Amino acid sequence: MPQKLTLQKRLKKRKAWNIISWILAIFIFVIVGFEIFMKFRSEPIYLFGYRQDVVLTDSMASVNQSDEEVKEFLKGREDRLQVGDLVFSTKITNETEIKVYDVVLFKNLANSGRLTIHRVVDIYYDATIGQNKYVIRADSAKTSEADGAYTKSSLIAKMEFKWDKVGYVVYFFNSIYGILLLVFIFFVIFVLDFLFGSSVMYYVKQMDLIETLTKKL
Repeated sequence: MPQKLTLQKRLKKRKAWNIISWILAIFIFVIVGFEIFMKFRSEPIYLFGYRQDVVLTDSMASVNQSDEEVKEFLKGREDRLQVGDLVFSTKITNETEIKVYDVVLFKNLANSGRLTIHRVVDIYYDATIGQNKYVIRADSAKTSEADGAYTKSSLIAKMEFKWDKVGYVVYFFNSIYGILLLVFIFFVIFVLDFLFGSSVMYYVKQMDLIETLTKKL
């Protein structure tokens, strides 16, 4: 029966949709669970050795054009950071990993210990404490506007690469609105799966019943 063949095709599509919808649902469930878990975790998670941070200010977006020393120091450097970029960094475990020009994530003592992503512009040995100190400064700042000199204990991670503007998406889904959106999408997938699946199965059963009765006649 042509109508039954059409319904059987719909049933195959339904099975394909069922697989896709559940994969999406599981993915969303994992993401939501991960986001909620991160809300209550004080330490960051390094996925595959990298931590992810969203750039929230434009302090690394451009070079200060009024300071010739800064312009000369950063000549040829193209690793600018724009607002909304997603930065991937590796944990700093050894002082030898830190070099001048490295972009690092550190506890900015000049800003109440807030985590900041700026550049190492100088390294020197401080004999009074027996440790290296790292002078850190934003690319948009003047020479005299450095964040200060920090020991390794204040340096958390070193930037390895970035994804332009992807941070906007990450930042949104880290918010309560993003989590609620994911939950809503999960609910919609569940409802569509139920409605679509139920209608197809109902008509297939009806056609099977009609075919059985026809054969008996």
